[in-house]
Order: sequence, then structure tokens, then C-alpha cells
Amino acid sequence: MSRSDRNVFRTAIIAAALAVLFGSAFRLGAQSTTQVTTQVTTKDSIARRRIQPLPALGSAPETGFQYGATVLAVWEPAAQLKTRPSSILASALRTAENQTRIRIEGERWSRGNDRRIAGSVQWQKFPLPYFGIGDQAAKSAEETFTPTGTEAIATLQQRISGTWYATVGVRHLNQRITADSVGVLRNKQVLGSTGGALTEW
Repeated sequence: MSRSDRNVFRTAIIAAALAVLFGSAFRLGAQSTTQVTTQVTTKDSIARRRIQPLPALGSAPETGFQYGATVLAVWEPAAQLKTRPSSILASALRTAENQTRIRIEGERWSRGNDRRIAGSVQWQKFPLPYFGIGDQAAKSAEETFTPTGTEAIATLQQRISGTWYATVGVRHLNQRITADSVGVLRNKQVLGSTGGALTEW
């Protein structure tokens, strides 16, 4: 298996794991909602779920007209459980220059907020600015580049005591970079200016 194939496989595994994770979490949330509402009828015992779709419109010099949609799903546990809401946000954006960004992110809190699981998966072919290196970089150093590929992030937080949490996370990036303007990126004077794969813990 080539390095590129391994990177694609690794990204697919992370994406699948996040999908299973959040799918299981919200199935459990739905079960909890049924149990609470059937056992007690007070206001504080009622859990709520809602889904809110929204259009996305915009414009930028690098992209032209932008259009897409965002869908937010929120599960709010019964107040008596004293648990923060869990959510999933999915968004898709397309531009007049055939650029695309698709992203799914979410978080799940356990009962009593003892544990938080969060993550995101994104695929994009979308222009970004590069401003040079350091705070003394000249205005003329600004360039535009387009990363194409995937990014996946997963985070786990576990309560230790009170408001203190231990956190562990992983980020995997696998992108190809195209320089859209003449400068140090196109001339390959910056390390990583052509893209690549990276995993951080």
C-alpha cells in the first residue's frame, strides 16, 4: 500500500469512527428522552431535540458568489439531569469558482458533564490567504493558496475534579496545496508548500 493510499485509509477510518461515535451517542440520547418523558411528567424531566436548517450565502474576492446550507441538530437533556446539550452541525458550501467545503462537527456530553467527546471531519477545495512569516511581513507578501483534501479532529475530555478536565486529542490532515498567486509558495520556498499528510496528538 502506497503512502497516499495509507493516508486516505487513515482519514476514512477516522471519519467512520466519528460517524459511529456520534450516531451511537444520539441513539442513546433518543432512548434517554423516551425513558424520561414516560416516567415523569414535570417540566424539568422533559428532554428536547430540534433540527434547524439554514441557508448560507456570501461573497469574497477569491471565490465570487458563495451558496450552501447548514443543518444544526441539538439534543437537550432534561433539566433534572444537569447535563449540557449535545449537538451536530453539518455544512456545505459551493462557490461560483467551483470551490467546495463540506464539514461535519459535533459534541456529546455524558450525564452530569463528566465526559465530553467532540470531533469534526472536513473536506475542502477552498482558497485561503497566506500572509508571510512573522508580524513584520510586508503587505506585498500576502498570497492566496488552495488546499484540497481532508481534515479530521477528535477530542476527549474527562472530568478529574470539579471544573478540572483532562484532555486528549488527535488531528489528521491530508491535503494538496496549489499556489494561486506568484510568491514563496509557488516557488516552494516554504516547508510544506505543496501539502502532505500530518497526524498530531
